[in-house]
Amino acid sequence: MRPPTKAYTTVPSQVGRSKGVPEVTIFPDVIFPAVERARLANGIEVALARRADVPLTSISVQFDAGSAADHGRKLGTEMFVSHLLDEGTEELDSIELANAEQRLGAEIGVRSNLDSTVIWLRAMNAQLVPSIALFADILRKPAFREEAIERLRQSGFAQISYERTAPALLAERILPTLLYGPGHPYGIPPSGMGTAESFGSITRADILAFHRDHYRPDSATIFVVGDTTLPAITALLEQAFGDWAPPQSPLPRKNLAPVARPDVPRVFLIDRPGAEQSTINGGLLNTPTSAPGYIAMLLANDVFGSGFTSRINMNLREDKHWTYGAYSSLRDAVGQRALIVSAAVQSDKTAEAMREILKEVSAIVSPTPPTDAEIDIARKSRVRSLPGIYEQSDAVLRALETNHTYGRPDAYVANQKQALESQTEADVVAAAKRMLSPDALTWLVVGDLSKIEDSIRALNIGPVTVLDADGKVIR
Repeated sequence: MRPPTKAYTTVPSQVGRSKGVPEVTIFPDVIFPAVERARLANGIEVALARRADVPLTSISVQFDAGSAADHGRKLGTEMFVSHLLDEGTEELDSIELANAEQRLGAEIGVRSNLDSTVIWLRAMNAQLVPSIALFADILRKPAFREEAIERLRQSGFAQISYERTAPALLAERILPTLLYGPGHPYGIPPSGMGTAESFGSITRADILAFHRDHYRPDSATIFVVGDTTLPAITALLEQAFGDWAPPQSPLPRKNLAPVARPDVPRVFLIDRPGAEQSTINGGLLNTPTSAPGYIAMLLANDVFGSGFTSRINMNLREDKHWTYGAYSSLRDAVGQRALIVSAAVQSDKTAEAMREILKEVSAIVSPTPPTDAEIDIARKSRVRSLPGIYEQSDAVLRALETNHTYGRPDAYVANQKQALESQTEADVVAAAKRMLSPDALTWLVVGDLSKIEDSIRALNIGPVTVLDADGKVIR
């Protein structure tokens, strides 16, 4: 058998591989479109960021709702409304609605967080008029049929059961109540799911009342990103939403009263017999996202725990090999936001890991605050990632929503590079001291207490309380 004929040639490589990865010296600037604004006849504000790359338009309607709006109601009501909104209108059932979206080539969905709820549309410009009409019908005339409610109820029961079983999710469910207190709008599971009892008691009347009270024009702001003009899109939105009037009931307001940090550290334990790992969480309340010093706190948290090279991850994972990862997160919020430190560690190293986390919290406050070299790594990582973040229209749309939620100017994204580069070492050191306090940490550990409780108590961090899976005190 003859060898195959070589029908190719090679050229000398111009890459000096012996020198390692080429150094990148040129970084693109952040490109964020200008924002234009108008109002509909009923007062709804419209914000447009023009992007003519593709013949697509994305639209979102944002409401001051979110899971915190469940406060004073049955927990899980907001989740029912947001999940059922696109399950059928007064004229179309769920299958007919899905078929209508498919014929138009449109996508419609709902997303919510702690403070707001958003219904969004992505449509081709050629089908924008009927797509907006369908979008408005879903938003203004949802059916909330009983069969859809019961179907969601059963899946919700399964989700709640799973959250109460998986250690990491169980910790996420219980920790907000410990930090904010059970009477605070934020003192709820972050998934928006309440207890099985509250979820099972929600009726169609409850759902309709929530929709009436929160999905209303005097709580709405419309955001648009796409290949259109402000006069053209405003005219289309006027047809769909201009005659929408608010109900007679007053617009609900959340009472996001500030909560004081505890005077001493607290330790809460939940038993998971037979667990090979322990899930460790430590929480602290901090200033709202809109408060001064936000950028400095981001950088301080990057140094402490939000990146792979952060102090707690390098300590617990790379040095001690006790975990696959140890991280901290600052969760954005209109009210006080929580800083959460989390790690899943092997059971026999639970107490030692808590001691190391506490050591890192104490050290970054004093005597080893963030260094200029650490801050520079964090700053460069954020600055260099900015151009890629806003390449897609959906990212621009979410940025508009986020800016509105936290009262940021339209130029916030465009100025973010400058804001990051202007942070000094003193700014970040001061932010770390504000952000972290070893004497105010609330600890929640989920694990096999027969293996870990005695060693945790021996740390003598603070008073120890054992809870059940619903956060109720056992001892």
